[in-house]
Amino acid sequence: MDSKHDLNNDRAPVLVFVVENNAGSGTPLAFGLSNKENQWTIKLSIIAIKKNIPCDRDDCEHKWNYVNLPNGMGFERVRECNSFNWNPFVMTDKHRPSKIAVTNILRGTILCWFHIMQTIGENFNQWNIPWSLRYPLALAFKIIGQSRTENESKEFGLLYQNFVNSLKLPNNIKQKLIADLN
Repeated sequence: MDSKHDLNNDRAPVLVFVVENNAGSGTPLAFGLSNKENQWTIKLSIIAIKKNIPCDRDDCEHKWNYVNLPNGMGFERVRECNSFNWNPFVMTDKHRPSKIAVTNILRGTILCWFHIMQTIGENFNQWNIPWSLRYPLALAFKIIGQSRTENESKEFGLLYQNFVNSLKLPNNIKQKLIADLN
């Protein structure tokens, strides 16, 4: 989930939802258009999407209709059936309103890899990690994060801790590097 502001003359934010399809590629699920971007407009978009995810019954026609909003300020599409099981994680950037909007509606948020690695780089700068160690540390961190199973990530995590503890760095920096993984 992400938004873009310069796609139209009014600079209205366009919220984009992309899901992984059966082939493992990203495909657009929905677009939200609003006059501003905040936790409420994002939450409304997510609720509208959830209401329109069809059930997974093969014998269902997935009927829907439009209903006027109670305040008379528009309409919404309402599906007769619904997939109440649809509760994914949402990958976001560091946009705090997005994280707040997802709370209690979806399973949770995951920070995208670009922003994770950007934060690691910022931490390396702040902690004065020598340049010769930055690439091996970042690569190890990324390998752990892209593990296929929780057990695999725990095994790699222990190897990472051993690697960090073997470095000639102050103990407080070692602890920060290890805590960053958690």
